[in-house]
Amino acid sequence: MIKACPLQRFADRRVIVTGAGSGIGQATVARILDEGATVVAYDASSEGLAHTATVAEEAGTGARLTTAVLDVSSEDAVAAAVSAALAELGGLEVLVGDPSAVASVIAMVASDDGAFITGTEIRIDGGAHA
Repeated sequence: MIKACPLQRFADRRVIVTGAGSGIGQATVARILDEGATVVAYDASSEGLAHTATVAEEAGTGARLTTAVLDVSSEDAVAAAVSAALAELGGLEVLVGDPSAVASVIAMVASDDGAFITGTEIRIDGGAHA
């Protein structure tokens, strides 16, 4: 019988994940924690981050997760958050920007309403800052 071997691609890696409060970002945090990383997870939603922390606790990986609210549209806030994460983690190997933010921008630009884009500061500038 073939036995599944858990992947440990992120064993002992220090990772920052933005957009970690829901969807793809939250699933990314869960997967990376499962694979052995220590993660600092950021999101604009404290409620979403609380759920991310609950998921990690239930999976037994919560001890390697730190969460904090972050507005990625503010370059100063991102710089401060990265500095804090570096101080806590003692270094960094991986940064994961929330892919759903990029997907949302692509969908909007490709849509019929693409000529009139509003409310994109977080989606476009935030990705550049992170």
